[in-house]
Amino acid sequence: MKKFTRAARICAGLILAGHAVVAAHAQAVVEKPIGSEAESRLGPAPWFDPAFTVAPSRNKFIVVPTPVGPLNTFNYAEVVAAYNAFYNVATPSIGFTGSVATCDPGSMSLAFQQWTLTRINFLRAMAGVNGNTVLDTALNTQEQAAALIVSATGVITSAPQTTSTCWTQAGADGSATSSLALADDAIPLYMTDPGTGNEAVGHRRWILHSRKSRFGLGNAIGPANATALYVFDFQAEADAPNGIPWPPRGYVPLALFPAPFGTERQRWSFGFPNANFGSANVAVTRNGTSVPVSVISRTTNGYGDNTIVWAMPTGHVVTKGSNYAVTISGISGAPFASYSYNVMPIDPADPPPAAPAGPPRLVNASTRGQVLTGADVMIAGFIVGGPTPKTIVVTVAGPSLTAAGVPGALQNPAVTLVRASDGVVIGNNDNWQSAPNAAAIQAAGFAPAHPFEPAVMMTLPPGAYTAVVQGAPGMTGVGLVALYEVDTPDVPLINLSTRGQVLTGDSVMIAGFVVGGSGSQNVVVTVAGPSLTGQGVPGALANPRLTIVRASDGATIATNDNWQTQTNATHVAAIQDAGFAPAHANEPAVYLSLPPGAYTAVVQGVNNTTGVALVGVYRAP
Repeated sequence: MKKFTRAARICAGLILAGHAVVAAHAQAVVEKPIGSEAESRLGPAPWFDPAFTVAPSRNKFIVVPTPVGPLNTFNYAEVVAAYNAFYNVATPSIGFTGSVATCDPGSMSLAFQQWTLTRINFLRAMAGVNGNTVLDTALNTQEQAAALIVSATGVITSAPQTTSTCWTQAGADGSATSSLALADDAIPLYMTDPGTGNEAVGHRRWILHSRKSRFGLGNAIGPANATALYVFDFQAEADAPNGIPWPPRGYVPLALFPAPFGTERQRWSFGFPNANFGSANVAVTRNGTSVPVSVISRTTNGYGDNTIVWAMPTGHVVTKGSNYAVTISGISGAPFASYSYNVMPIDPADPPPAAPAGPPRLVNASTRGQVLTGADVMIAGFIVGGPTPKTIVVTVAGPSLTAAGVPGALQNPAVTLVRASDGVVIGNNDNWQSAPNAAAIQAAGFAPAHPFEPAVMMTLPPGAYTAVVQGAPGMTGVGLVALYEVDTPDVPLINLSTRGQVLTGDSVMIAGFVVGGSGSQNVVVTVAGPSLTGQGVPGALANPRLTIVRASDGATIATNDNWQTQTNATHVAAIQDAGFAPAHANEPAVYLSLPPGAYTAVVQGVNNTTGVALVGVYRAP
């Protein structure tokens, strides 16, 4: 019967691992028969003492697989294509050249090494961490020796006895620093992380570790097929701005969900570098209905990034077409106290969902106008509606407008995102390439055209927010602030508004918006001018005029000067009933039912007057 070692931790001191000196906690040998298949195939994850350090190794040779990502996991086609290209791929021959009978650790085929690490990189990219790790063959040597010991003995332990069959110092070094499994393709097993003693999902956390740059791999075929994966690498900069969820956010192939053995409950997790989950809570809904979950681990340190783990209900089955909403609250030591995201199981064999059908909605909006200083900076407001969070991107175009023929463009804009409920700054950026999630912004297709232009990508709970646009000290000019919907079309952008200077000629205010979905959307567009004076805004535009233009053909589809005067008299009541009637008789508004497409709202002063105005685009009943 196969056996493995259960954890009683002892300090192993300094262990020579390849060319790196590693300090680790090893596991004492307590051999006993195991009754469940999960526990007979996977022992405890290796535990690393954070007080110790790892010296970088001198790599002899690097196996570089195809890098994966960054991935936009809310793009169905992109997820399916990556899954089929990098993960759902036929297993190549392991090509094991050694022998358990003669205690020869041998080696593996290059194809198998590349296949294994490409799958790991895909999983990492899905979770939102770097998918460009490599294999260090200097480490592979000790990993082969470690896998050989496991294969020969059928025992999983990070501290094999010197009397163990095929014991070598290299094998012992590899065992102390590696995830071990009785399997030839152990990656799915590591990600599920089943069995008593693995409640902290340490194997999963090591694979998804934000600071990982390299792995070592060993595989031995014998009385028991065995895998060793070196995981004590910390050479990359931690980069996980939105946390490390598993299952990941967005569209997730069913094969990636944890698949526990027997009656064991599924283990879901969320990690964040250096965060404290000691007082955190987890709430999960499925298609709007609460799912009773229980937190089973809040382990810090020792297994890569700090992580909270919760168990789904006994017998819970994940099915395609579901929409899980996950919220982790009460976090300390992270940029935000709570993180929310959606998980949508899919069958990659199914055709993609129909292009954004569903309810008509506002998909994105942008406003171009003068960005001055003080009270005359540009301020864009928006509201995320619905019951669940939404991922958005806010960008500002400035220097790239020059190439588009816009005179006087703002050469170095910055954007600050503020939560309206308490005035707290929740995000800011000057140059988009310096954003911690710049790769995700680029992958989502919203990277600005110039390196001096800012962008902020965030997942926001329902509520009101403000994006403040200003130039570098002393700089003014024309800027274009834009808000984009990245995910969850069922979570609406309820309204979008921008306040700024309205001048003349090319410096009038121009607001663009897009209606998405499969049907018409009722929209109210308003402009506030004289009513801003009563709110303490100096230099308000006394008499604004509004023109709505269809982008597809440049046709003017509506104009208005004073909202109480409408071509269709019923629209006055419709604007009032929707709750968007302007506060002053001289302020314009239009009520429109618009099919999907792009539209522009042009704001200017009557008789070329100038001043501060606020243009708003609102979803109406």
